[in-house]
Amino acid sequence: MKKRTSHLWLPAILTLVVAGSDLQSQTTFPDQRSFSPLVNRSVDLGDLSATARVLGDSEKCGPLNEKGVQHYHALLSAGAGHFYDDLLADLEEWQKSSYVRDVRSIGQSVQGREIWEMEITSPEPGVEGRHRVTIHARTHPHEIQSWWVVDNIIRYLLSDDPYAAHLRSKIRFHIYPMYNPDGVELRSTRYNANGVDLEREWDKEEPEPEAAALKARFGEFMNSSQPIRVALNLHSSSKPERYFWFHDASGTSPEFADIQRAYIGAVRSWFSMIQPWDYAVSWKNSAPTHFPESWFWYNYGTDVMALTYEDIFAHTLETPDAHFDSAGVALLAGVGDFLQIGKASVGNLTASGTGLLENARIDRDGIVRFELVKAGRYEVTLYDRVGRQIDNFDPAYLAAGLRSFAFDRNRATGLYYLCLRSGNSMQTVSLLHYRSR
Repeated sequence: MKKRTSHLWLPAILTLVVAGSDLQSQTTFPDQRSFSPLVNRSVDLGDLSATARVLGDSEKCGPLNEKGVQHYHALLSAGAGHFYDDLLADLEEWQKSSYVRDVRSIGQSVQGREIWEMEITSPEPGVEGRHRVTIHARTHPHEIQSWWVVDNIIRYLLSDDPYAAHLRSKIRFHIYPMYNPDGVELRSTRYNANGVDLEREWDKEEPEPEAAALKARFGEFMNSSQPIRVALNLHSSSKPERYFWFHDASGTSPEFADIQRAYIGAVRSWFSMIQPWDYAVSWKNSAPTHFPESWFWYNYGTDVMALTYEDIFAHTLETPDAHFDSAGVALLAGVGDFLQIGKASVGNLTASGTGLLENARIDRDGIVRFELVKAGRYEVTLYDRVGRQIDNFDPAYLAAGLRSFAFDRNRATGLYYLCLRSGNSMQTVSLLHYRSR
């Protein structure tokens, strides 16, 4: 592709809207834990074969086998665990932002660690009229990828990107980065300090303290004048894809099925590497009662769009196609589209059109990559968030498949737009770039 001189051009593209602790960190791995799990509950005794049998019929996250545990240990050994003290340091730093309205503990874990909530929204007046969205992660401590996604969500919401500002002006985001702090500190896989899977506590009369705290907080919101509209539950799966757990209409309702499809479709319009809605379909006969999404469904029906998102457990921060940043921003942008709050003003540019390219992204090594659906003569242009052209390539014949070009990693953090033209067809996709710290 041959570059042309940059100039200012703002294409007219229609916006498409789819409906502090004194506890000491422990250094033992899961097979060295000292607590005694409760009887007749989902437990992880550290024995790999027993773990696999317990989790074989789990709806979420896939089976945890020996290979998975070894991968988890490798991440911990590499210093990628992100523990409770790391969270406290992050909270201290995040609170410096004027966009953080509140940081509070909603309760304590079994071992007495605080379960932290952070609210992000605009400091401008009018908070009472905004939508409310909740996001929680690290239910299963070994699913570190859920932390990497929520970390990127937080970083983006605290940035000065115009679309981040637009989201803050319309939404109150309540984020719980470490729902299971004891499990994280104990280097557990899917359990808290009592050996209980917190994902399956939502129908218990006396749930574990972590689940009781989050359920009480959610109930407080639902009984307020600003109930939760979207509730995202972040995990990572042993499957080699990113996806949502879609709840079938037979277990919910046709209306709720449509609501889920609308949100998932909106997310995928921003990041197509997330699978379509029908990749993982659950609740085909009836809705279970023990998941967080179950609690929302049985108590509030279609009023809350509650979904579990699964990132890829095999990924690390060094995996070439990890893209935790793109996934995180896509989840947020999907919320914006789903709630129909409109797009931020970014020079009339927005993602639109289909059929020319897929899987576009800006890698951390400063390369724009995308896949051409079919061979043809294309003009390729890259714009910044206000519509200024920053790269342009003369029309040329390009073979189908993976294409790439260099991107200046020192450019500002925010959204960029990649536009392809071929004859009368045009497709524009949004890309997220984080300038390296």
